[in-house]
This record gives sequence, structure tokens and C-alpha cells, in this order.
Amino acid sequence: GNVIGRAVLDRTPAQIEDALAESGVNPAFVELQAKLGFRTLLGVPILRDGEPIGVMSLRRNEVRPFTPQEIELVTSFADQAAIAIENVRLFNETKEALDHQTATAEVLKVISESPSDLGPVFDSIAEHARVLCNAERVHLWLRNGDRSELVATGRDPGVEVDLMRVRSLPVDRSNLAGRAIQGRTTVQVADVLDDPEYDARIQEGARPWRTVLAVPLMRGGEAIGVIALLRGVVAPFEERQIELVRTFADQAVIAIENARLFNETKESLDQQTATSDVLQVISRSAFDLQRVLDTLVENATRLTESKNGFIFRLEGDRYQLMASHGSTAEYREFVQHNPIAPGRATLIGRTALEGRPVHIPDVLADPEYTWTEAQRVGGFRSVLGVPMLREGQPIGVISVWRDEVRPFTDRQVQLLTTFADQAVIAIENVRLFNETTTALERQTATADVLRLISRSAFELGTVLDSVLETAARLCGAQSGVEIRHASKMDCAAGLS
Repeated sequence: GNVIGRAVLDRTPAQIEDALAESGVNPAFVELQAKLGFRTLLGVPILRDGEPIGVMSLRRNEVRPFTPQEIELVTSFADQAAIAIENVRLFNETKEALDHQTATAEVLKVISESPSDLGPVFDSIAEHARVLCNAERVHLWLRNGDRSELVATGRDPGVEVDLMRVRSLPVDRSNLAGRAIQGRTTVQVADVLDDPEYDARIQEGARPWRTVLAVPLMRGGEAIGVIALLRGVVAPFEERQIELVRTFADQAVIAIENARLFNETKESLDQQTATSDVLQVISRSAFDLQRVLDTLVENATRLTESKNGFIFRLEGDRYQLMASHGSTAEYREFVQHNPIAPGRATLIGRTALEGRPVHIPDVLADPEYTWTEAQRVGGFRSVLGVPMLREGQPIGVISVWRDEVRPFTDRQVQLLTTFADQAVIAIENVRLFNETTTALERQTATADVLRLISRSAFELGTVLDSVLETAARLCGAQSGVEIRHASKMDCAAGLS
């Protein structure tokens, strides 16, 4: 019904030589002609990849048709218009892509600079997502059991908003974060206030938002969190924006995994370093068991995140304090004067009795723990004890404790078990060293006596004196005599 429509539909130049003589035009065309007074019209489509994206239209107020040369010239201009439009589109797409790449690079930079600190990473992700997706606010949630906890936010500084008071949400359909986690998929609601399942009480105290997008943070097929974008007006997010948020969600997962691996690696390195330090002390201090035990208990206390640590060694039928770290002088003195017998009333006694690690999350809540005087002096609450076993029998106990109720983890129990094994190695090394030294001294003394006998075959007194002296020395005696049997008992040698 008009020249522009014809150029679009036919994808070729269209001309109306006289508007007043043209049939098939629509009423709007007639009304426009009466208002503007044109007679001859030309419409040339602006094509991109063969598809019309616009029209260049020319008109004359007299009846004077456009010539083929003029139509060809306008077609050239239409082609140039198409080039200009395409350039702008490509420029905008390129700029948008560059903005996205820049944001991605900046987030990755923050990740690399903060391998163990997720706060700056989450803040960077939230702010970039807000700016590039034209959102008023961004909330980043992490799952904690059956709830989601708010860990980062970004908001448009130009929009007056009250801070969101709800910082924990249930993982259910009453909120979009819960839906994204449950469904493990992206969720968008154009107007949450019209959603019958949505709990609008979440927004109490904050400027209302209407359109909400929630993209899950996926790791190993499970949703561990959500990035939620909010708008105060009903304006759904475009697919390209949703795809960008998915990229940010992937980066958040990378950051979380990096932090986990970094902390595990650091933790493992700390443990290996501590083990190496202890083994080094063991190798260098074969004569000094106390130094080894002091090093052991210090490292065990630190790496199990404890405040205090003790090492007890079996002496007779009781366990005597051998090394400590972090405890008060008053408590050390108390324990030193009160050796512990095996039994269920104390941590050390129970550990020795059972021959396995014993963990008491709170001694005040344990009905079997009755050594109340020690608890009063030491002030401990969560305690952990591991037996030091040699050939399956306890020869000591290593223990750590905390002043607050904060149970030890399985990893910390295993770590303390490693230190207990090292303590046994150190004690066994000293025992074997001492036994070897004693045997060597005896062999040397025997060889010395035999050598003297071979050299003093006719000097019996000299030989007997040497035998007696050696025997007294190796047996720790202060004096000794040798009595020779004869018709009359007479003293063959004497030493005082």
C-alpha cells in the first residue's frame, strides 16, 4: 500500500510515478500525500545479506519519474547506508565483546591475585555483572546445607536503595536462588510480584525489584551457589546477558575451587614441612629425646588449630608429662604432680585404655569425664588424644585441646595420629641407640680385658684388677671385690 512497503517486500527499488493516479495505496498513504503534496516517489531497499534492514525514500512534488541512472545512484547510496549501519553494529558488538573480555580478564586477574581470599573475587564478579547486564543489583549466594548465604553484592550507585536485610534464604521455590539450585538451571521471572510461589517478604526493607535472573554455580553436576541479577522494573534480561552471567558463574566456581585447592595444598605443605622438621630433629638429636618431643608437640598443636598440647609417656603404671606447648605454668605443674592412670575418667587414661584416638567435643557434657579439677585449672573444653603405640601397646599419649567448644575434624585426628607415630619413632630410636651404645661398651670392655690377658699372661693381679674395674663401671657400682677359692679364702683383688 506504499512505496516503502513495496521496496521491503520485493527487495528491489519501487517507484510510484504519480501518487494521485496510483491504485492500491492504503489510507495512510493517501492522508500523508494530502498533507505533504508529493506526486512522484522512489523507494530503494537497504539490504544486508539480501535481507532488507531499511529503505531510502525520495519524493518529488511534481510528476517527474526517477530515471534508471538516478535509481542506480540511490541504490549506491543505499548500499553505503547498509555499510554504515553494519559498521556501527559490528563496532557495538566488538565493543560489547571487548567489554566482556575485559571484565572476564579483570575477574581472572583478581582470582590470580587472591587465591585464598574469595571476597575480592565475589565483589568483582558482582560489580561487573551488574554494569554489563544493566542490573540495579546483583546478589551472589553460596549454598550451605539447606540454605543459601549472601556472600557478595553489587548495586547501581545512582539508584536509591535500602540494603537487603535478608542474608539467608531457604533452598526452595519461595525464591529464585533456591529454584536455580534445586533445578540446576537458569531461572528468570519477568515480574516476581506476580509469581504465586515467590515470597515477597524477602524484599521487606528494600526498594522493590521486579525482574529477577538467577544463574546457578555448577561444580561436578551440583549447584553450589547462585548469581542473581535484579531490576526494579519489568524488563527481562536478554539471552546475550544471560550467557554473560553464566560466564561469571563459571568464574566464581573457578575461584571457589582455586581457593579450596590452594588451602588444601597449603595445609598439605604445612603438614609435610612439619613432618620434615620433626624427622630432621629426630635424625640430628639421637641423644636428645626431649628436643624431639618438644618439636613434635609444638607442630601438632599449631597444625590442629589447638591452643595447647601435651605428650605423656608411660612410666610404670601411670602416664607422666614429658612435653608441652602453650599451656599455663600452673596447669603444667598440676599435671606433672598428678600422673594419670588408664581409665575413662580422663582423656589420657581413656586413650591409653582404648588404644585408639579419643575425641571429646565437650568435656563438660561428657558424663564419663570426671577429672573436674584438671578442667578447672586447664580451662579446656574440646579435647583430642591419640595413643603412641609400639607393637600395638600404648607407651604414651599425645593430646591437644581448645578452650572453646569446637570439635576436631577427621583430618585433624589423622594429623595428630601422624605425630603420635613420629613420637614413637623418636622414643624407639633413643631406646635402640642406648641399647646399641651399651652393647658396644660391653663388647669394647670385653675386648680390652681379653687384650690385657693376652699381654699379661703372668700378671694375674693386673688382669683381675682390670676385670673388676670394668665390671663395676659397666654395672654402675661404686666398689667391688673378687674372691678366689683356695685352701684358705684370700682376697685376689679389691676396688674401692
